Amino acid sequence: MLQTIRDYFSGVFSWIIILMIAVPFALWGINQYTDKGGKASDVAIVNGQGISQPDFLRASQQQQARLKEMLGQSYNPDTFNTPQYKREVLDQLIERTLLEQAAVNDGLDISDAELTAYITSQPDLQRDGKYAPELYQTFLRNQGLTPAGFEKRLRDSLRVRQLQDAVVNSTVLTRAALDEMIKLREQRRDIAYLVLPQAAYAKNLTVDEGKISAYYQSHRAQYMNPERVQLDYIDYSIDSLMAGVPVTEQILQRAYDDQAAAPASDEQRRASHILIEVPANADAKAQAAARATIDKIQQQLKAGASFEALAKQYSQDKPSAAKGGDLGYFGKGVMDKAFEDAVFKLKKDEVSAPVRSSFGWHLIKLTDIKTAHRKTFAEARADVEHSYRRSQAEKIYYDHTDGLADTVYQQPDSLEPAGKLLQAPIQKSAWLTRAGEPGIGAYPKVIDAAFSEDVLTHGNNSEPIEVAPGHVVVLRIKTHEAASQKPLAEVHGQITATLRSEMAQTQTAAAAKSIVQKLEKGESLAAIGKRLNLTVKEVPGLKRKDPGQPAEIVATAFRAAKPKSGQISTAAVALANGDQAVVVVKAVRDGEPGKLSQEDRVAYQRELQRGYSTAELQEMIAALRAQAKIKIWDDRLN
Repeated sequence: MLQTIRDYFSGVFSWIIILMIAVPFALWGINQYTDKGGKASDVAIVNGQGISQPDFLRASQQQQARLKEMLGQSYNPDTFNTPQYKREVLDQLIERTLLEQAAVNDGLDISDAELTAYITSQPDLQRDGKYAPELYQTFLRNQGLTPAGFEKRLRDSLRVRQLQDAVVNSTVLTRAALDEMIKLREQRRDIAYLVLPQAAYAKNLTVDEGKISAYYQSHRAQYMNPERVQLDYIDYSIDSLMAGVPVTEQILQRAYDDQAAAPASDEQRRASHILIEVPANADAKAQAAARATIDKIQQQLKAGASFEALAKQYSQDKPSAAKGGDLGYFGKGVMDKAFEDAVFKLKKDEVSAPVRSSFGWHLIKLTDIKTAHRKTFAEARADVEHSYRRSQAEKIYYDHTDGLADTVYQQPDSLEPAGKLLQAPIQKSAWLTRAGEPGIGAYPKVIDAAFSEDVLTHGNNSEPIEVAPGHVVVLRIKTHEAASQKPLAEVHGQITATLRSEMAQTQTAAAAKSIVQKLEKGESLAAIGKRLNLTVKEVPGLKRKDPGQPAEIVATAFRAAKPKSGQISTAAVALANGDQAVVVVKAVRDGEPGKLSQEDRVAYQRELQRGYSTAELQEMIAALRAQAKIKIWDDRLN
């Protein structure tokens, strides 16, 4: 139901995330959905539906921005300027289009009521717990969208989600497959290991000056002072303006009186539910199976079982299930109508009979009721002041920024006119590199603009950069320093340490390999450890996830071959700090499905179900692609 979607995504302002719901892949772009033929701007046509070049470029840029945020200083833009990368982005858009077409062909749809309920339920579009239309308009304006365009894209994405849910719900999971997974995942291994410290092999090593010089010459690109800039910039936001809004008690009393003239807040109800999903268009067999499941759960409730425990165990609304089925408070006009009607007929702590909504069968428990209440001025004063300051700051912000783009464009060699327009000071940044820095350099859009050709090379002002809703930055370069080579003397110690570490790693790895060979010839790990004055650690019943042991040792132990009776398996592995470990596997015991708790068994079942359903969805996409008529223009992918 809509609550599920709401919990999965943090807010409407992350609508691009909403538009990449597909399970086996992620999209960072949006189709126009309306192109039906081969326009000159199309990069591909999928069953007669065009994917435009602007949308492809937007998808590529958004994906790069996401990767830049993930990779930080490791990000290299050249990596993504390749034909292979461009085709991967296009393939994602093609697959998305195929899923949308399949959803339409299957007759799936999102009603106006469901779409409205979803949008109005988003916290980012609410003020004081209620939907605020002006916030929605602000969001659309900031994103350069029309209501119709945004709502069509959102409806298409939720329709694809329906299709994916149908695939998930149709996946058949056998008990034998689940038991095999449990045997493997719950497997225990008795191991022993010792660690060879790299430091012991590095302390007596010396590095030849010739090797240091040669290494420097062959790795000069690694020893560079990065290109950097200092900025002049204007940082202007609604939040910063709020503190300067003049406020008196008379103004606040008048604002409160204006609010008091409006109806009191609607009654809010808090409910928990257990959901067994079944699409509205499911066949009779699936419908009957879902109803039978909810009936069995209802019988357990009547027998005295805890609603919260059953929700955690059975509900297929995963976010609320983790909280015992709790959906929080909501008013009318938010939930599915059948669900809402049932909730508002219940008494507190009463549980409903099975309720059929468009998402499946529910059992609903009403846990609390908030009656309509009008706060006194004293109670509401802080909220009234915040709302008043915010509304006034928004007016100032949008009035002043309305002509900002024209100002910075018409006078591109100075920020003074923009500062006068906004009545804001021009600030100076610290040195910033392409990797970003704290403060103003923490915004990726600011770094992108600072190092853009128009700003860095041509010396112009940047365009207004919206770093967040209601928060804009304009900048220009104050000082620029090109990348420069660090002298050998400056990095001599760093290179020496690198070469010494490499030599020590080689010697440590050779020592570990020698120990493995001795173990294979029958010598015991205990005897070897005693001779080398190294501690041997015994770990009986090691689990696949054991936070008490180094991850590399756990992974190596479970990759090792299962030893025959009376024998051992051995392996050496490098640890993250450069040390080497020698691991001995003595015995292996498979997990026992019959001894697993019901809660853990359900968790494994869901994990396996996700894996199966993802594979089925990928197979469906492959089948759709094989049957589709697709034309691609590779020369337009730039």
